[in-house]
Amino acid sequence: MRVLACILVVGNLCLVGGGCALFKKSNNDHPAPATGGGAPPAKFPGSNDPILNSSGVPQANAAPVQSSSGSGAMLAGRVVDGYSKPPANTFIRLVSVDQKDAQPTEVAVTPDGYFTIQNLKSGGNYKLLARGKNGDRMLAGITYTSAPNVRLLIQVKEEFAGQNTPDVPPSPAYQGEKKQPEASKTSGIGSPSGEMEMPAVSVPTPSQTSSNPQGWSPSVVGSKENDWPPTLNIQPQKRPTVPSLQINDSKPVTVPSAPPARDVIKPTAPATEPLPVSTGPARVPSCVKVGRQVVNFALNDTHGEPWELRTSRKGKLVLLDFWWTECAPCLGALPDLCKLHQKFGGKGLEIVGIANESGGSFQVQALRVQSVCTRHQVPYKQLLAGGPSCPVRTQLEVQAFPTLVLLDSEGWIIWTHVGRPDQNAVTELDRLIQRRLGK
Repeated sequence: MRVLACILVVGNLCLVGGGCALFKKSNNDHPAPATGGGAPPAKFPGSNDPILNSSGVPQANAAPVQSSSGSGAMLAGRVVDGYSKPPANTFIRLVSVDQKDAQPTEVAVTPDGYFTIQNLKSGGNYKLLARGKNGDRMLAGITYTSAPNVRLLIQVKEEFAGQNTPDVPPSPAYQGEKKQPEASKTSGIGSPSGEMEMPAVSVPTPSQTSSNPQGWSPSVVGSKENDWPPTLNIQPQKRPTVPSLQINDSKPVTVPSAPPARDVIKPTAPATEPLPVSTGPARVPSCVKVGRQVVNFALNDTHGEPWELRTSRKGKLVLLDFWWTECAPCLGALPDLCKLHQKFGGKGLEIVGIANESGGSFQVQALRVQSVCTRHQVPYKQLLAGGPSCPVRTQLEVQAFPTLVLLDSEGWIIWTHVGRPDQNAVTELDRLIQRRLGK
C-alpha cells in the first residue's frame, strides 16, 4: 500500500509539471499584436461606419479607425475660407512626407467643404494642399498631419496662393453619387428628377351617341365614326362691302394749294426782345423783371412823387443802392458812392438810393431818410421801398444790406455786390463804369 501511494504521488507531480510546460509553450506560440498588446482594433461595417454619415461628412465625436492590416487609416475634415464658408470647386492634393518618391493624389471636396481620404498608412505623415476658387481668385491653404485624423480644418486664403500653387482641375469639385433612374412606378416615387410623379390614369375618350344626344359617353379610341373632340366648323362671314365714293364729274374737285413763300407771315420783332410794356405810368409800387433784365419799376421818392425807371432815369447807367438809415455798413458805403457820383454823375452814371425803412408812417420814414442824407451830404435821388414786401426788393432778390445793383441802358443787370464794398470792389466798379461809359 505504501508503494502504491508513492507511485500515485510521483505520477501526479509529473502530470502537473507537464501541464505547466505545455502552458508556457502555448504562450510562446501566440505573441502579442504589434500594435502594443490587447484586443485587435475594432472593425465597422461600411454602411454603418460611425465615422461618416450618409452625406460623407465626418462626425466630430468619432474615433479614428484603421484596418487590421495597418493601411486603413483615414483623414477627414473640412475646408473653409476666411469667412468660414466653403470655397467653390475645391480640391486637396495629398502628398506623403515619409515617401519622397510618392505621387500626389487629388481628392475632391464636397460643396459643403467636407473631404474624406481613406486607406492611408497608420502613423504616416502627410501634407494636404487645399485649393479653391472665389470667382477668378485662387485660394490656397496647407496643413501637415499624421493618419488617422478626422478633425482637420484647412483654411484657404488668397494671400496663401502663389505662382507655384497648382491650378484647380477643370472638373467640378464634387460630382456626388450618380444614381441610375429607376423605372416609373404607379406610386410616382423614384423618378429621375427626384420629384413625385403622378400615377398614369387611363381616361376613356368620350364621344357623342344617339342615346345621349346632349352628353358624351366613352367610346373606342381612334373611332372614325365618333371622333372626339368634335371639329368646330366656323363659317366665314362675309365682310360688308363699302360702296365706292361717287364723285360728280361735272364739278371738278379742287384741292387748295399751299400759299406761296411770300405770303408766309414773319414775326416783326426778334424772339429775344422783352414783352412790350404799357406806355402809361406804372403802378406804384411795382417791378417787372424778365430773367436778368429789369424792364421797369416804380417807387415813390421822399417827397411822395413817383419815380419810374423807364421814364424818370437820366443816366446811361443806373446804380441802385439798397440800404436803410440804421445800418452801419450802409452808412459806411455812402462816402464811396458820393465819390462815384461826383466822378461820373455828369458823364452818364445815375445813382438811386432805395431806403428800406420799417416802422412809422410814410412821412416819418421820409423825414428819417432826408435827415441822414443831409448829415452825410448825399446828393443823389432817394426812394422809399415801403417795407419788406417791396416788389423791387423781392424781384431783385435783395436779402442783405447794403446791396448794390448796376443796370445798363436796357435794364440788364451787369454787376452786383452784397455788403459794404471794400477797396477792391470799389476799384472794380470804377473800371466797369469807365468801360461802359467809354470814358
